[in-house]
Amino acid sequence: MRKGKRFRRAVMLKKSLLKTVLGLMGLLVLVYLGIQVYNNRIRAAITREVDELAARSEILKAKSHLKSADFAVLLLHGYGGSPYDYEPLEKHLKRAGISYRIALLPGHGTSAWDFQKADAKSWLTAVEKEFNDLKSSCASVAVVGFSMGGALTAILAAEKEVDSIVLLSPYFQVTDQWYYIGKPETWSAIMQHVIPFAGKFSMGMINDPKGRETYFSYRFLPLNTVSELAQVGTLAREKVQHIECPVLWFHSTGDFVADFPLSREMYDQVPSSNKRFIEMQKSDHILLYDYDREPVIQELMQYLIERKKLAEDRAVVETLDDIHLPESAQESN
Repeated sequence: MRKGKRFRRAVMLKKSLLKTVLGLMGLLVLVYLGIQVYNNRIRAAITREVDELAARSEILKAKSHLKSADFAVLLLHGYGGSPYDYEPLEKHLKRAGISYRIALLPGHGTSAWDFQKADAKSWLTAVEKEFNDLKSSCASVAVVGFSMGGALTAILAAEKEVDSIVLLSPYFQVTDQWYYIGKPETWSAIMQHVIPFAGKFSMGMINDPKGRETYFSYRFLPLNTVSELAQVGTLAREKVQHIECPVLWFHSTGDFVADFPLSREMYDQVPSSNKRFIEMQKSDHILLYDYDREPVIQELMQYLIERKKLAEDRAVVETLDDIHLPESAQESN
């Protein structure tokens, strides 16, 4: 009798385990199919986006306006962005007679497929080349960097003879949120093998509705590049303590993307004796398209105009020294 009960219990247990296993297998199949459907839809959307990007290629490509051999500005856009990040600033640079070059970083401005092939090394190499090319024709080169471009600017300023830098919402790490379980950089490193691309919740983190309507960037991001972005942020954190040139630094307390407290901490580590931190209150991440754009542009332009004047004054002094040099040499003879 007891053996019969034990046998029946064993059979029931096996059936229960079998149902559980089959249920889990069914769930895994549904998850797998769901992921495949999601990935197929994302790929189709990326393909459609390529046509839209091609139609806007004129505003997404690198831009140059080089008129002076004394002073020029190199501008570096953000992660997933393009030279269009600086569209609100460009007319002011031209009006002030400032020479500039707005770079297009590898993988940007074309398609998410190209973006997937980019990495931290390619961005760092491109920035160094852009700077060296500009420096070969201009005596003084200032660098403006937004978001990831700000991190790249900090790295460049620590390693090269940069006239001055302006950082707009520089990225060092993602802003932590109460609902995050772990860091987004960590999750993306895991999920990239399952979901290669992710769609953004919005075109850009901007509080001003008008700015959101105007701004344009990639809608879909390859998750493998998030870890590359994190590498740039980590390197920038290591390099800020070596920045000796003048610095103008903007960041909003409400930045949802780039960690504001860490940005302030990094600013405090900059040893330059000529530095200034301007805290914005109304904007999110993309300052040049948000509520604070006018005061940001005003302060930024005033700063660059001052740097341009100093560079031109140095050029005049150097020219006068060159003119007087033969006379001095003649007197010594």
